[in-house]
Amino acid sequence: MTNTELPEWFQAPLREAHTFPLNALSITVDSLPYALKALGDKFDLIKPTLFEPDGTQWEVVIRDFFTADGQAVAKCNAHHLSELTDFLGVQRDPSSTPTRVETSKGDPKCRFVNLYAVTSRAPLLLTPEMFGELMTYHQVMPAILDFISLFGRQSQPNDLNFSGFRAQPIATASLDGRAVQGLGRSGKQYQLCYNLKCVNLKTAHPTESTFDEWSIRQAVVHHQFDVNEGNALWLVVKGGRDLELQRRFKDLMSDASPTECRSFGTPEQAFRSSLFAHLMYCLWAREDWRGYISWLERSVDRVSQSAVWGRAEYVRIFKEYTPQDIQDLQIWEEAASQAVAALEGNIDVITALLEFYQGLVKDKTFTVQGDCAGEVASFAAQVKAINVQFTMEVKRTQALVKSVSDRRELVIQHLQSQSAFRMEKVSHRMEREQTMMLIITIVTLVYLPATFVSTFFSTDIIKYQDADNPGGSYSETAMTRWLQVTIPLTFLTVLGAWFGRTALQRGWERDNETRYTRSYRPQENQGWLDRIKQLFMHTQQLLPLNEK
Repeated sequence: MTNTELPEWFQAPLREAHTFPLNALSITVDSLPYALKALGDKFDLIKPTLFEPDGTQWEVVIRDFFTADGQAVAKCNAHHLSELTDFLGVQRDPSSTPTRVETSKGDPKCRFVNLYAVTSRAPLLLTPEMFGELMTYHQVMPAILDFISLFGRQSQPNDLNFSGFRAQPIATASLDGRAVQGLGRSGKQYQLCYNLKCVNLKTAHPTESTFDEWSIRQAVVHHQFDVNEGNALWLVVKGGRDLELQRRFKDLMSDASPTECRSFGTPEQAFRSSLFAHLMYCLWAREDWRGYISWLERSVDRVSQSAVWGRAEYVRIFKEYTPQDIQDLQIWEEAASQAVAALEGNIDVITALLEFYQGLVKDKTFTVQGDCAGEVASFAAQVKAINVQFTMEVKRTQALVKSVSDRRELVIQHLQSQSAFRMEKVSHRMEREQTMMLIITIVTLVYLPATFVSTFFSTDIIKYQDADNPGGSYSETAMTRWLQVTIPLTFLTVLGAWFGRTALQRGWERDNETRYTRSYRPQENQGWLDRIKQLFMHTQQLLPLNEK
């Protein structure tokens, strides 16, 4: 094919493709020099982590459908900048000043470009120069950098709650009416960019489903459509080597799909096919959310069900709670809240996408002939059905967030109850120790009467001070009186201590059965002290018998 020299206004950005977004054409307010400078500074900061430095892994996947030279499908997996420019048909002549830029082929009816990374938190597998070449050649709006910054090397998912929708309507994008005849571009096009989120089961546990691992994945979709020529560009950015969206787009373009999904004979047919592609991305974002939320519910039940069904007064029978249980529930609550944010973000993006196309068919600059309003109405009905399902999942997840919050408060109450129960046990143990000290005191009193009586009668019962009787003198009367006083007094003391111990033991057993720690009143203890005092006074009344 004969090379065609590109217009000068288009050659200038291509000469400086590596400076994207600074070389973007000033079409809208967000592409004025000051705005491009701000985007360029931000882009320079993320370049070291956004792109893969290892050249052995670079790969840009491009699939062209219905090419200008009559091919049904043209494939390219570009591993270097030269392979990419060759497939695009861009040729530069450095011998001329300035460098002359030509093209060897026109745009296909539909081009799909897939930028991907090994994982969702790994760098994209291309260089900044390859990225700049793609963006400049297709005149992609600079706002795409807001979405590209979601990817790159990162330890944790970056801006997982970010959702956005950017668009350049026809009236704004064609202010200059610039056309590139060599590429088959009329200059009258619209483009839009958005991101959607889906959940993915990373690993499935063989026996317990609550130990499965899930992750929320993002995909960025950029779309351009030439209103006059019917040419479409799809640029998809997603993590993972599975190239899932590429396979789905391939199935959409295959003979197995309905004819309406892959017809590009007229701009009207191409427009209808672009709506099917949007619908395919929306259906992708809808998948697995039900399973993910069910998994969240089961996991929350596993870690907190005992807090709901366990009775607070029998805490020791069920589970001993720790601060780790509160932390676990906090993690699950944040996961559920993140799911709500992702679902609501999908709803907002799909709603903005629908409103864009509903406004597009009312735009006078949208010159595609045919029943496009009917196609958009059919598209709107299917998209609204997806949003209804998203809305129901949001309500379900919000209920889960509230449930987790309530259960966390319940676990806190159980934790406080267990702490109070442990303090109660310590207090009860101290009361027992005090009781044991009382028993020891009572036992000591057993010896006190005999000691007192022996001391009192020591001078009269036996005398060793008589020199005429070295063996000592014994008084049988004194011994009899000693036994008459000591034995009853000792018996009464032991009997009182035994009754006191029995009463306390019954109180402990009653406390263990009802889990209620009895609070002994000072009046009760005072009653026992009064009895001991009366016994002691009665003993003192018996002491004068010795004198008789």
